[in-house]
Amino acid sequence: MRTSALGVGVLAAIALAVPAHAATIEVTNTDDSGAGSLRAAIEAANASTDPLDVIDATGVSGTIELQSALPQITGAVEIEGPGSDRLTLRREEGDNYRLLSIDFTGAGDSLAYVSVSGIALIGAPGAEQGGGIESRNGVLRLDDVVVSGHRVPSYGGGVAVFSGAVMISDSAIAENLSGFLGGGVSVHEGAQVVLDRVTLSGNQADDVGGGLYVGQAGPAHLVRNSTIVGNTASTPEVPNVGSGGGISLTAFPVPFRIESSTIAGNFAVRGANIETGTPDDLVELRNSVVAYPAAGGDPDSRPQNCSVAGTYLSIGHNIVDDLSCGLDDPTDQIGVDPLLGPLADNGGPTLTMAPEPDSPAIDQGTAAGLHVAVDQRGLPRGVDILAIPNPAGGDGTDIGAVELQYPDPEPDTTAPTLKLKKPKVNRKQRSVKLRFNAKDDRSPKAELKLTCRLDRKKFKPCASPVTYKRLRPGKHRITVRAIDAAGNRAQAAKRFRMPGPNRKDRR
Repeated sequence: MRTSALGVGVLAAIALAVPAHAATIEVTNTDDSGAGSLRAAIEAANASTDPLDVIDATGVSGTIELQSALPQITGAVEIEGPGSDRLTLRREEGDNYRLLSIDFTGAGDSLAYVSVSGIALIGAPGAEQGGGIESRNGVLRLDDVVVSGHRVPSYGGGVAVFSGAVMISDSAIAENLSGFLGGGVSVHEGAQVVLDRVTLSGNQADDVGGGLYVGQAGPAHLVRNSTIVGNTASTPEVPNVGSGGGISLTAFPVPFRIESSTIAGNFAVRGANIETGTPDDLVELRNSVVAYPAAGGDPDSRPQNCSVAGTYLSIGHNIVDDLSCGLDDPTDQIGVDPLLGPLADNGGPTLTMAPEPDSPAIDQGTAAGLHVAVDQRGLPRGVDILAIPNPAGGDGTDIGAVELQYPDPEPDTTAPTLKLKKPKVNRKQRSVKLRFNAKDDRSPKAELKLTCRLDRKKFKPCASPVTYKRLRPGKHRITVRAIDAAGNRAQAAKRFRMPGPNRKDRR
């Protein structure tokens, strides 16, 4: 059965008009406290009267070992790290607090927005809910973040969100445990959720929603280009209960859309991969794989991918290896093994499950209407293998989170080389020019994707030299990114100061 596209663009629905200029607070060390620490930076941001502050930890690497809870974040802030593989925020076992706590309750008209990027949040048994991050009444964005190793007795082993919205991209939520709901991510009170290029793996909820739990639907929700695998909704003490090993939804009369994603190998008695809690719940599936359900109980009964309480609608081009989801679009492959490889490093920032060379997912989908040109790893969609016929309405896109690329003798895992020269400042014209050089040992220069940004503005396509004009006096930063054809990324930045006008300039 087909249905119309979502009436509201989900990404646009949670986007914010973030001020172009913000105060920057630098983190210069990995100390628990004191000058230059993350703790001091959060305290300064909370005390700031600016509409948005940037906590810049891009120049720091290593591990921040917390000795006590960080201050609760109560003001709009962006926390930028150098990369989740380079900076870790950690607390020791036995400490009963979460790593980041955000609360905009009572903020009024203030900008209720927090962004965290380029950092790993590693935990242990402790906080009541949201072991890695808890956000209340605001918009939370996570990019290039790892949340792992947290254990909580109630909601959201890794991330808990109450009201507002959460958008997670290019991140991994793994090996977290909740004693009740949402082992990886738990979303409540009508909060919106978007997962884009995310892997949820190895998480456990003792009751419902091993990977993701979403209750009380908000206006729009989306899981896209993501992998949800190996999560569990059960407990060894009571092995025959638990539902929604991968995803659990309840009170969901608005569509919960799953696009170009792989949901596989999750464990639960009811709805091993996807559970809907009420008859009104609505799930839409498009260009996705739902397969390999696992469950305990009667060894002679086969676990089911989907629980049957709600409604599952096909937007086309799905693979489900049983009949439990009830999909009936002519382009769907029902009762078919998708032939996926194990969760592994197949390139890109997160682990994925790649289709085997003879997988029925290859070239049997479509990218039409998805508004994305890449797969979960950042590699191109629509790689059409000419030897494999496309289905009616298909365009050679693969089904699931991973697009099989043209054969390559060896996987390319090396990032491009990116060198930046010193910015040349023109005081009189209030402009700056930056020359840079990007090279890659496997990708031709013409295939390198180059983007630049000034300060907190959006990344835009650029070439060397890049010039910015009409700059205000003060400190600035130019950031350059280079992404090769395999999705490997290099990033570098240069700071400079634009002097204020002198007396001659005023004449």
